[in-house]
Amino acid sequence: TQGVENKNNFSGLSGLGEYDISIEDLLMGKAGTKKETKLEKAQKLILELLSKRKMMCLEELEAELLAYGISSRTGRDARKQLESRLSYDWCQGRKTVALITE
Repeated sequence: TQGVENKNNFSGLSGLGEYDISIEDLLMGKAGTKKETKLEKAQKLILELLSKRKMMCLEELEAELLAYGISSRTGRDARKQLESRLSYDWCQGRKTVALITE
């Protein structure tokens, strides 16, 4: 939600992102809980999958993400944000991805 300007230059509403909150809680002034974005969900899932399997074909990882309702583009964006923690290679003509271990 964007701010609404009125005559006195008062900015009305301003949004901070999606939150889970009921109408009753909102009216009573209670805070809701911030919803996890698809990008955050994708990052968490990528890290979880790669921590269990060590290495995956990129196609297989994308298929797993799609099964959880995460688009290829969001998966690619999540991998890009995690690039310092991921390594890519080729195995039998297929691109693979793995977690960088220290």
